[in-house]
Amino acid sequence: MARLGFRRDQRLEHAREFEAVRSARRSRAQGPVVCAVRPNGGARWRLGLQVGRAVGGAVERNRVKRLIREAFRLHQHELPMPGGFEGYDLVVSVRGPTRMGLAGFSRVLVEAAKSLTTRDVGEAR
Repeated sequence: MARLGFRRDQRLEHAREFEAVRSARRSRAQGPVVCAVRPNGGARWRLGLQVGRAVGGAVERNRVKRLIREAFRLHQHELPMPGGFEGYDLVVSVRGPTRMGLAGFSRVLVEAAKSLTTRDVGEAR
C-alpha cells in the first residue's frame, strides 16, 4: 500500500512557482474553486494553495486549506501521470465562500487533474 504523506517537497512555496503554473494557462473552474496545472518534470505531483479573504475570516480560510491539503494527501496516488513518470504542479485557488467538505474538494481535485492532464496528452500528439 502506498504511503499517504504530504511532505515539504510536494508543496509549491515560491511566487515564481505559482506564476509558472498560472502562465501555462491550463485551468479549470468549478464554482469558486479554480485548479491550474503545469508539468514540472519531476516524479510527483506538487500542490500550491491560494485562498483569499473573499472566502471568509482566518478560521474559515484555514479550514478550507486544511481540507484541500487532506484531499490532495488522500488522492495523490489517483492523480494521473500521463507522461509515464512525469509529475505536475497543481495550484488550487478558492475565490469566494464555499461550503464544500472533504468529499467535494476531493472530487474537484481528481476531476480537474484528470481533465487537464488528458488535454495535455492530446495536445502533445
